[in-house]
Amino acid sequence: MTQRFGMGRRMLTRWGRAVAQGSTVLGIAMIGLVWASVGFHLTSERQSAERAAIENAGNLARAFEAHLSQSLHDIDRTLDIMRAYYLRDPAGFDFRAWIDNSQMADKDLLQLVVIGPDGFMRASSISSETGVDLRDREHFKVHVDSHEDRLFISKPVVGRVSGRTTIQLSRRIERPDGSFGGVILASLDPSYFARLYDSIEVGSEGYIRVIGTDGVIRAAGGSIREEPGRTLAGSRLFNEIATRRAGWFFTDSNLTDRIPRLLVYRAVKDYPLVISLGRASKEIFAAVTAKHKSYNFIAGLLTALILAAIAHSVQGRLQLDRASEKLRRQNARFHAALNNMPHGVSMYDRNGRFVVSNDRYLEMYGLPPEEARLGTSLHEVLASRMKLHGTAGDPQVLARSLLARIALGKPVLAFATTSDGRTISITNQPMADGGFVATHEDITERQRAQRELKSTKIFLDTVIENIPMPLVVKDAHTQKFIFVNHAYEEFIGRRRDQLIGLTVHDLFPLDHAQKVVERDIEALRTGNGLVKAEFVLATPRGPRIVNTMRLVVGGDDGAPGHVIAVLDDVTDRRKSEERIVHMAMHDSLTDLPNRAQFQARLREALARVERGERLAVLCLDLDNFKTINDALGH
Repeated sequence: MTQRFGMGRRMLTRWGRAVAQGSTVLGIAMIGLVWASVGFHLTSERQSAERAAIENAGNLARAFEAHLSQSLHDIDRTLDIMRAYYLRDPAGFDFRAWIDNSQMADKDLLQLVVIGPDGFMRASSISSETGVDLRDREHFKVHVDSHEDRLFISKPVVGRVSGRTTIQLSRRIERPDGSFGGVILASLDPSYFARLYDSIEVGSEGYIRVIGTDGVIRAAGGSIREEPGRTLAGSRLFNEIATRRAGWFFTDSNLTDRIPRLLVYRAVKDYPLVISLGRASKEIFAAVTAKHKSYNFIAGLLTALILAAIAHSVQGRLQLDRASEKLRRQNARFHAALNNMPHGVSMYDRNGRFVVSNDRYLEMYGLPPEEARLGTSLHEVLASRMKLHGTAGDPQVLARSLLARIALGKPVLAFATTSDGRTISITNQPMADGGFVATHEDITERQRAQRELKSTKIFLDTVIENIPMPLVVKDAHTQKFIFVNHAYEEFIGRRRDQLIGLTVHDLFPLDHAQKVVERDIEALRTGNGLVKAEFVLATPRGPRIVNTMRLVVGGDDGAPGHVIAVLDDVTDRRKSEERIVHMAMHDSLTDLPNRAQFQARLREALARVERGERLAVLCLDLDNFKTINDALGH
């Protein structure tokens, strides 16, 4: 129990050191920096999009306000002039002649009207009718008791003369003595403003509205249609206007279609009207939203990469800790002086003098420690090795040649043979200070394994080449032949060099080739299972019945790499089997069906009788046939 607790504690400590390393902290900081950068960048872009939308909408609102103010001023000026002419001679004022001669009536005005002090219409620019009762109209009543000379803009109403929804712009007619002399008005079609607003791009869910300070919509345009006359009193817009005559805010549009929008508003100078321009928030921030997804994907990808790097670092640290622990155990067990490498290592300085080696190096060559002391020259070490193992040559010449090649800065590969027949591979690796490290690897077993592998390959090639059954190896993807043995060459009647690179479609008729391909596909689908099949193939010796066995061999990546097919020509065997069956059911003398076949057929017929069918048996008696049968039939 105590031992298990100690192991768990050591494991927890190792994990703690691995996770608490600097690279982990740096990775977590990088992840935080990535997401903070994404958040900051998106916030900045959102703010930029918001500022641009507010600026654009504000510019449009100012332009609309200037246009609306000028249009109302022109109409008001027309009313003022017409009123002045009317007051000169109310009884003799020729309304129609004045309209025709003045050319001051705007083409977008539906009509100009004069209302008497009694509330009845006295003149209209579109009708000769008089006496229409307008006493109940707001644009009349507002001037009756008011001495204020100002333009009144009515809510949208249906005109009793024009029969259309109009906005009435009216002024009081005041006699010289100050008494009420009636009302003069102009009827304006709300579409006069809508036509202009519809030409402005405010998005698929945007709108432009002219709203009275009483909350009633006078005119509307844009993509979202709004009928004039709807009231927006009590909305946030009028709370904002009470403190600022121009501004903006975001709204959920709870009183209308509940689409979140940016709403920019501006009060019209000198008139009780407000221009409001709404743009859908999702259209304003559409580009930011699209970038948001891209940035999140990139940030997520970077986060995954950083986490993978952290995991790799932690895993590497754990592996390093395990390796260190293993090395410490081995050092404690074997008292290794330098390292735990399985190869011999020796190091020399830039002058070719011995610096250090491990025990393995001394063991490989059987060198006594006094022959490889610090400062021993390279040629002296080579001389000791050559003497111990009976190697011919001049050690000084070999040492000078090796040092000259090392000076070129490239690794030098050499081989040495010991007196007991072992082969040592020596890799001399130059160092930055001019010295070099020599790694000595005993490759005796590797060379023996390579020879055995080569011998095994030759043996298998010989077996495959000489087995009596045809064998073919095909590429799993292209279905092309990459190997055939000698038996397949004889079976198909072509040489190997004529077959490599072909497919079954190049060798057999289409229907035969298709059967082969179907079996190959079945083998690929099955995976590592053995697929057996029997079919007929056309060969130079005629149609042959073959039994096939297929096996799929995977590649280095685990995917199917090759299809191995072995063929067994059973044509002669099938013919023999058919002959045996024929002999069992036919008379050897006459080759006619014998008693066994008769009984089999009779049993089949009797079975059909049980199912309701009918049966008749014809018996034919041949005179003296027994004599022939006795003489020749046995």
